[in-house]
Amino acid sequence: MPLLWTRRALGAALFGLGITAAAASGQTPNAPALRAVRATRTPAPPVIDGRLNEEAWALAPAAADFTQRDPDEGRPATERTEVRVLYDDTAVYIGTRMFDGEPQRIDRRLSPRDSDPDADRLTVYLDPMRDRLTGAIFRVSASNVQQDAVLHNDSWWDTTWDGVWQSQVSVDDQGWSAEVRIPLSQLRFATSEHQTWGINVERFVRRKNEYSWLEMVPKNQNGMASRMLDLTGLDGMRPRRNLELLPYVAGRVEMVDPASSGNPFNDGTRPFGAAGLDLKWGLTSNLTVSATVNRTSGRWRSIRLS
Repeated sequence: MPLLWTRRALGAALFGLGITAAAASGQTPNAPALRAVRATRTPAPPVIDGRLNEEAWALAPAAADFTQRDPDEGRPATERTEVRVLYDDTAVYIGTRMFDGEPQRIDRRLSPRDSDPDADRLTVYLDPMRDRLTGAIFRVSASNVQQDAVLHNDSWWDTTWDGVWQSQVSVDDQGWSAEVRIPLSQLRFATSEHQTWGINVERFVRRKNEYSWLEMVPKNQNGMASRMLDLTGLDGMRPRRNLELLPYVAGRVEMVDPASSGNPFNDGTRPFGAAGLDLKWGLTSNLTVSATVNRTSGRWRSIRLS
């Protein structure tokens, strides 16, 4: 008997296939998006002081539907969080308000940069290329301890990267807030008049051991870049070439022949010194020249493309 498809049955089948494909790619059908707003001279870009009191922040829509991953997976976050995004020709600005019913219990433990502060903190995940595989991670604690990393292969972190960015936090009787300024020179993105990036935000409340996400990834699933929301409204942005120079000096001492009582210049040691320069030059959004020159030898020691 031939199989006949009605218009309604065919539509239902195609809809089902669409849901399956979206689930396989880690995307939620009709997933919400966060819209960024350009900060022009009027109102001016925000001052990075940890207080979201500039007029520009009031013009940016807030995303606030955070979901717990721990301890009660799938339930709404117990404390409200609001995220806003601004941008201009030089940087992206992330403004976050973390409300807290017990602000006196916000954990503000200090720690070195790029180490786990074990305190209340906020983490911003960005995928400027929107390739659902790569990105950058920026974390700031309630005491303004910074941590950053490069995201690759969807969910792998590389913490050896040290980005150049600004952050500041403030605490008041309603909770705490954070302002982050990320220069465009620290991000890789394509040249396009209208951009769509990926974004996700995670909040950790230490005293509750609560992790809540703007777009929550279930514990039995994986993926990070592929799970981000769309960040829209990024118009007229241009990648900026980045040049980083890191000079260094090094010294060492070698133990040589035993000291000679008859030779005042031989004390049994021989010192050495060297100086050099590490260089990183971003030629395009996906091509960076990395080089090292050693002044001791006077020639390039290594050069590589990445």
